[in-house]
Amino acid sequence: MTKKPRDEAQRWRAFKNFARFFKNPFGYVYWKIDPFFQQNRFRLIWALMIFHLYSSFLLYVMVKNKKERMIEHWRYRIGETNSMHGMLQRDRRFPVNRIKNYVRYSNFHQVRRNKRLSMIHLNWWCRDQNFRKYFEMRKRKDIRPALSGFAHEGIFKETSAKNFEIAQMRSTCESR
Repeated sequence: MTKKPRDEAQRWRAFKNFARFFKNPFGYVYWKIDPFFQQNRFRLIWALMIFHLYSSFLLYVMVKNKKERMIEHWRYRIGETNSMHGMLQRDRRFPVNRIKNYVRYSNFHQVRRNKRLSMIHLNWWCRDQNFRKYFEMRKRKDIRPALSGFAHEGIFKETSAKNFEIAQMRSTCESR
């Protein structure tokens, strides 16, 4: 079956119209609607299309803003943000209050972490090689891993003492 030249022309015209629309959507819509205003008639389908485009864009903006506010509220509740340190522009999770959110760090946490394309120029696994060499040398020289003397032990003792004091104050207030 041969293609008719008319079908080819309509296909080319449709492609040109899509290209014009994506180049300048407001200008395209204005010049397509302007003849109807000049003739004092306006088609209902154009009015419905414009209303649908406007309402869908407005709904998109509202849902996006609500989602971002909920994420910001959640991060405030878990302690990643506070009144002094707000949301970061890039989505890189880093606890603001390290005393509250202290976790023992090991390199194994990074194994399943998503690698960002913007960080691809860094030697990401160079740190792993350093760890391997460090543990290999400790094993070779028969150095046992430390069981105490970590930085978080002082923080843990301090916070547990404060928590104990607060619990004592609450128990004395409740017994009155």
